[in-house]
Amino acid sequence: MFEGRAAIGYDHGYDTQFYLGYGLDEKYVKGFVEGCLERIGEDDREREHFLRDLWEEGEGELVLDILKEECEVMAGRPEDHFPGFSLGLLRAGIACGPPTLMQGCFLVQCPSLR
Repeated sequence: MFEGRAAIGYDHGYDTQFYLGYGLDEKYVKGFVEGCLERIGEDDREREHFLRDLWEEGEGELVLDILKEECEVMAGRPEDHFPGFSLGLLRAGIACGPPTLMQGCFLVQCPSLR
């Protein structure tokens, strides 16, 4: 599994958040895309394979743009928006970001992916 920034990206991708503050970090982006593709694959295997093929064929920018359209894109980094942001909470499945309050944090859900 992923470690470091890639793991953060995976968590954010799975929870359908993209932080522009990490957008230039290759490991974060790779983790984000993998998290999104895994989540999409739970509901639509064909779409996952289509996007994964594009990603692996070098169309990463296109795939990233498609995935960001279906997610909440936030400026900066999580800690910029949420004082006390905890990667432990994120890894426990509670993503910090609007709009639904859950256990003192916010759970972000993307209707087209959930």
